[in-house]
Amino acid sequence: MDKRWKIISSFVVVFAAGAVVGSLYSSRTHENRSQEWRERAKDDRPERTDFASRVMHHYTERLQLTPEQVAEIKPIVESAGKQLKEIRMGWSRNTATVAKEMNQAVIEKLTPEQKTEFEEHILREMTDRMNRMRLKGRPGMGERPPRPPPAHE
Repeated sequence: MDKRWKIISSFVVVFAAGAVVGSLYSSRTHENRSQEWRERAKDDRPERTDFASRVMHHYTERLQLTPEQVAEIKPIVESAGKQLKEIRMGWSRNTATVAKEMNQAVIEKLTPEQKTEFEEHILREMTDRMNRMRLKGRPGMGERPPRPPPAHE
């Protein structure tokens, strides 16, 4: 019986030691990654919402572009950025138009009481939700959320 308790206590000690070592390792790893993320946030990368600057920074770094190449490529990238922004804004306007048409068609099928409820509550809730999304800068509303930092293994 005494031997059995020694074995059990040995397992408990090994388990506890593993838990302590694991938590220390995890804590240090988290601190190091947090420090890396803070340093990366301070570097000279362009603002994440500016498409042309972000792409040009990436191209310049990865392709080692010469100043002449940067001067030739930058207008192309800026033009594409403007086109993409117009597409996003057009998508947003088109979405609003479809939603308005849908609401109008639904209202035509409702009873007078239902119309009142729809107009007073449902439309207001939809409008409030869209306004909150715009304020938060959700995708499709002209803003992109910040990207999480890349994971290092």
